[in-house]
Amino acid sequence: MTDFTTDLPENRPAGADMRAAFVGPKYDYYQCRWSAMASSGRKFSFNWAAFFLGFVWLAYRKMYFYSVCYVLFMAAEATAEIYFDASDLVSGVITLIYVMLTGGYANYVYKRRTDAVLASLTRLDPESALAAARRQGGTSLPAAIFAGVILPLALLAAVVGLYQAYPGLFESAGDAALAD
Repeated sequence: MTDFTTDLPENRPAGADMRAAFVGPKYDYYQCRWSAMASSGRKFSFNWAAFFLGFVWLAYRKMYFYSVCYVLFMAAEATAEIYFDASDLVSGVITLIYVMLTGGYANYVYKRRTDAVLASLTRLDPESALAAARRQGGTSLPAAIFAGVILPLALLAAVVGLYQAYPGLFESAGDAALAD
């Protein structure tokens, strides 16, 4: 059983205060996962929120670059499925693979980002570094709303606009071969 008392503020090493300031209220959850990863030497630590929410979770945790990459990958993958007329089974397997990878490696990616940001703050005095950690870390509900609602609607509008402007653009390779 995990002993969470070691993660209480009075028992934390000095650097953990910066990490706790960066992560925010869920610090104990992430520190527990990161400690388990470090002790096992593995990068895999499942995060259900990242599994189910994917790019929305990444945006919520202020990992905007990864969130954009995720969306671009999804768009490219969906386009390839349409073009190559992929079966529902192939589509489902591909989707399951990338959501499993996202859920499985989210804690590792978040730890690396946390470490990188905190390393960049070492040149600041402790008080300024702590304030910067709080500002740059934590969560962003507006970013999650943007990623989860506005971005998909904008992508849908773009696809519908492309379809209306260029109806042949979404022909699959199989359809094009049959037309010849």
